[in-house]
Amino acid sequence: MGVEYRCYLIPRPNTFRPRPDAALELVTRLRDDGWLLGPDDPALAQIPFEQSLLYKPAQGHGHYALTVGREDSFTAPLPELFDSYADRDLMVVWPVESLGTSGLRYPLEPLPFDDPTDAANCYYEVQLHFGRDFIYHTSEIIDPFEPPPTCPNGHTVECEPESDEDPFYSARLAARCPQCGAAFDPTQLSAAGRNGWTGDAMHKQGGATYRFAVVIDCGKLFGRRQHRFHPRLKSLVERTLDIETYEVEDFY
Repeated sequence: MGVEYRCYLIPRPNTFRPRPDAALELVTRLRDDGWLLGPDDPALAQIPFEQSLLYKPAQGHGHYALTVGREDSFTAPLPELFDSYADRDLMVVWPVESLGTSGLRYPLEPLPFDDPTDAANCYYEVQLHFGRDFIYHTSEIIDPFEPPPTCPNGHTVECEPESDEDPFYSARLAARCPQCGAAFDPTQLSAAGRNGWTGDAMHKQGGATYRFAVVIDCGKLFGRRQHRFHPRLKSLVERTLDIETYEVEDFY
């Protein structure tokens, strides 16, 4: 038990989901700039991937995948993953069990700890989230949209994922209205919430609703200082995908 922390980097407009070739280019640049390990990285052999049973497929690859309707984790070459799931829900995860062992750059700033040994022992996951529809994430500090969102013709667009086995643990908003087929865009909607560090009320345009996001999941090891995406990492994502982004923090 205990509080855990995630930070989301979400495109604006919230309708954006990269094509498979663009997603692959993003991963390549993240590896080249020291944010992710690839299969040919010597440090990969030093990471045991033992903190979770889900991590086992990452051995020898650096990443594993999850999808709706499937309880277990799995892996495949990234071009195959991105092509096969181009119109489906997909989460691709790079677990980092020890920042020091990995030799990677830490994706948030500041580092959770000043002590070099504590900082080197940081663990986290870099996740890429892809939604068939909009992943509609809410929590104790991120409220749902009010009033409930509708398509341009007034029909409700909120729906549940295809299966209870959902790695995102979130409701969905249909990208196209199931009743009339009209496109739905949540970019201009505003979600109320609270700052998880200070408790102050806030409003976030677009909320934590997206078809694509880069997510840093720190688990319980996030320290006591408010974080943000490292500006170098944020800039790399924006330049590679030719988008603007905004950040949402969540505690769970």
